[in-house]
Amino acid sequence: MYYSHADESFTQLTQPQLLFDWGYATIDADINWVEADRQWHMMIKKEGGKPGLFTATAPSLTGPWSEPVEDDYVNFEGNKKCEGVSAFQLEGSDMWMIGYIEYSSKPRNYRICEADRFMRNFKNPKNIEGVARPQHGSFMRITKKEYKRLERWSAKHKKGKK
Repeated sequence: MYYSHADESFTQLTQPQLLFDWGYATIDADINWVEADRQWHMMIKKEGGKPGLFTATAPSLTGPWSEPVEDDYVNFEGNKKCEGVSAFQLEGSDMWMIGYIEYSSKPRNYRICEADRFMRNFKNPKNIEGVARPQHGSFMRITKKEYKRLERWSAKHKKGKK
């Protein structure tokens, strides 16, 4: 996996640099700072070997990245295919929520599970209700004021389509 930096206008990129190479294909990296251990945690889908969504850590955003932790990963989907991982914390909590797509079932499932404050010990997977056609995405915290503004925009947009 490689990375580049964008300038302030997002019009120029630096030459790609190697972030890590674990010897097999990896996709869908989601990187978060975890205050509990003061490390960067990358959730990632391994395309080779044992199926699941794994975590690696690094002291710096550009590495060096550890090998993915093999004994603590999102594995409760069995042999079902998962991808599109996105981790976030709920406001006022130090626990982590891990969202992902389980795409081998028909219909696909947008799933979420819990993790502890160290983004470890994954448990309690369940479907996210109200998502008919899950795709890759990320979670983002918003304020109540922002939520109400989005609700008004959505209502106005729906009214305009009728």
